[in-house]
Amino acid sequence: MFSKEFIENSLLEYNILSKLFYKNGRVVTVSPSQQDFCKMIIARIENESNLMRKKLLILYLLSYIDEFANNTLSITVPSYIMQAMVYIEEHYYEKITAAELARKLHIGRTTLMTMFKKHTGFTLNNYIVQCRLKKALTLFQEGKTEYEIAERCGFGDISGLIRSFKNYFGMTPRQYFNSRKK
Repeated sequence: MFSKEFIENSLLEYNILSKLFYKNGRVVTVSPSQQDFCKMIIARIENESNLMRKKLLILYLLSYIDEFANNTLSITVPSYIMQAMVYIEEHYYEKITAAELARKLHIGRTTLMTMFKKHTGFTLNNYIVQCRLKKALTLFQEGKTEYEIAERCGFGDISGLIRSFKNYFGMTPRQYFNSRKK
């Protein structure tokens, strides 16, 4: 079972990095202090309203990552893994199967599933569900109903949403948000 913070942090990091590095993605091993620094810069990027400053912060973050990436052992992530992640982020509300996604990426289903797990640490299905839950959390905060959220996030129905929520957070959506209000 993954904590809410783990899911949000993982998806945020992969979302940002997948869009920045897309076809030439690499996974870089970083120290806890480097992670904290990157998180701080990412938070500043998200909170910045001035587009020019936002772009400068992104360039600063990339140069910082590039600096320690060149001084550490890094693993090259195949472009189809990055493409799969971007596709899932953009189509989370649709029915996504490993076979269909593999066909779109022109690779074998088993290769996709094996390499996705190897390079992301998540099964393909877990990653899809986590993307859906990330969006569901946003929609809940906007005051949408469970029915609307289930429909808009690709859960199929309310029971699918509640089941996924319970699997990842250990409670129903209502219980989760009631506990956050206290």
